[in-house]
Amino acid sequence: MRGLRGEADADADILTISDYPLWAIFVVSLLALLGACEAAYRYGIRAAGRGGDSVATLEAAVLGLLALMISFTFSMALSRSDADVRDHEKVATLLERYSPGVVINTTAFHKVEACELDADQ
Repeated sequence: MRGLRGEADADADILTISDYPLWAIFVVSLLALLGACEAAYRYGIRAAGRGGDSVATLEAAVLGLLALMISFTFSMALSRSDADVRDHEKVATLLERYSPGVVINTTAFHKVEACELDADQ
């Protein structure tokens, strides 16, 4: 088994997350999220039956953790200046550094007049 950089691993029995297909990771994550939501819902019903008002506290904690996860996700994303597709060397360096499994190019040059004047852009 090969690691991310291509060198052979010392212990070939260890699997990393990059060994699994993206769709499988998505499905498992979605099922875990739905399971956690169902467990929290059932806990909330039980707590409301006992007269507990801790559900609002639990909701606030869960939403706070969700906000933290979203903020970390966006902080790890590349900024516009990091991935300027017009700089081929910089893009090649980024692809070597992060070695993504999939690259989705959503760039566009939408200024038609400027595009006609400078076709290299």
